[in-house]
Amino acid sequence: MAATTFWACRSRKTSDGGALYRAADGARLAYRDEGDGLPVLALSGLTRTGRDFDYLAPHLTGIRLIRPDYRGRGESDWTGAASYSVAQEGADALALLDHLGVAKAAILGTSRGGLIGMYLAAVAKDRMTGLCLNDVGPVLEKAGLDKIFDYIGRNPVGKSPRISPPKCPKSWPVSPMSRRAAGFPRRGCITTRRRAA
Repeated sequence: MAATTFWACRSRKTSDGGALYRAADGARLAYRDEGDGLPVLALSGLTRTGRDFDYLAPHLTGIRLIRPDYRGRGESDWTGAASYSVAQEGADALALLDHLGVAKAAILGTSRGGLIGMYLAAVAKDRMTGLCLNDVGPVLEKAGLDKIFDYIGRNPVGKSPRISPPKCPKSWPVSPMSRRAAGFPRRGCITTRRRAA
């Protein structure tokens, strides 16, 4: 992969406290860079932002969590449909690592972020220390893609309220029954939805 040129935005901050850098094409791209230790590049899903990892961040220690907003998402510039590709977003991720002076990072990829992570494993394996995939695999089923295409490009009907998740216990309960008895949802303690009573 060819080297990517970038320009730093001097002391530019986003409205949510993140920072900005410029990609080779001049696009201003937003990111958050927090913590010390092993660099972990957290890549969100297709219509999501780096803020998706807000619930996870407090539970990670000993890492430097780097969370970009892709082009056209969050606080990043809109650059047009032709630039919203896995290859471009992979190049943007490498440019961000270059901007931050990070030679290698582990990648945590959720959904499209996982696709970008697999792409980077193919074209820039030397920049990675590992890859963790969430909600993605090597095969994309047509039925799943049809559901995604149904909501892409549409404005949401309404905003859902931001509900604080329950606090995670210091040590995880052993069985699903004990988690439920402790008041946590069946699949872990972090959730953004509450079930109707």
